[in-house]
Amino acid sequence: MIEYKISYQESSRVKAFNPIQVATLILKTLYGIAKSAIHSEDETIDCVLLAPVFFNHDSRKRVRKAAQDAGWNVLHVINEPC
Repeated sequence: MIEYKISYQESSRVKAFNPIQVATLILKTLYGIAKSAIHSEDETIDCVLLAPVFFNHDSRKRVRKAAQDAGWNVLHVINEPC
């Protein structure tokens, strides 16, 4: 995995995130939108994720982990069509 940080400044402190943490934040936002769209507070939402064709097994595992950390129940990670 590429070891670089994405950072932003909040008030007087700087927060740094790795790419998996950024993906988790984005997926958490999408999870909240999905839950509000189906008007559900109790259920976990199932999902199937598409990963770019060039992602290897480790990259797909990281995508799955980011989605699970965001609250999604990942059923499968598939390669996007070419």
